[in-house]
Amino acid sequence: MLDQVKEKINQGTTGRIIAFFLLYAIAYGSIWAATEPLNLDITSSNKPLWRLLLIVGTLILTLILYFFVLYSKDLERFGLHYNDTDLQTTVRSSGFPVISIEIDGYHGKVFVLKANYDKDEMTWDLKASAHQASFLTIIYQTQGQLTFYIRMSIISKDKSSTKLKWIRFEPTISIPDTSIENEEIGYPLKAVNNDNFLQTTIHIGEVVKNTFAKAGWQFDKILQIRVRGNGKIKSMTLN
Repeated sequence: MLDQVKEKINQGTTGRIIAFFLLYAIAYGSIWAATEPLNLDITSSNKPLWRLLLIVGTLILTLILYFFVLYSKDLERFGLHYNDTDLQTTVRSSGFPVISIEIDGYHGKVFVLKANYDKDEMTWDLKASAHQASFLTIIYQTQGQLTFYIRMSIISKDKSSTKLKWIRFEPTISIPDTSIENEEIGYPLKAVNNDNFLQTTIHIGEVVKNTFAKAGWQFDKILQIRVRGNGKIKSMTLN
């Protein structure tokens, strides 16, 4: 449930409102489960006061959970804020892509990627601390064709073998590619509007569940992010 909350929070204002009410449901259920077996006198002798205490207690717990999830530390963030990983200086590229910086009216400083889609690749290694990330959130704008990839290690259930896979995220497909013997597979990409940019949150666990898990493989770690094509990137965040 907290994974769903984190995903909603990463989807902007509407997502944060939904996340708050999801957390309210969690908090209400937790308080009810903790107090119901106690058979407190107040629950029957003074129901109005009990309802008030339940509402106030639920609201307080919801706020604590909300801010805990909202401000939980990102494992790694590629962007232009203090302590972010710089896309320009950490890229490993093939071909001749160009990454520059410009000012956007809504988003401030953003990275601009210009590359030959068929020949140029831009790849970033992740910090070890980000290898176990559950979510990848990208704020971007396409200018022509722009495709995101992640390189993932998967492990067999008996922990005896691992495989490396590239996952290509495509907005034009509706179901994931289940041909897991291929080194690269396609997966649907969904995005929401974010002030003239797009924002997508990739749930790593869901990706594995809908692809490799069907053949008995489990998530091991995420190793790299790759981008092809032309567009702008505000940030890529792993948490």
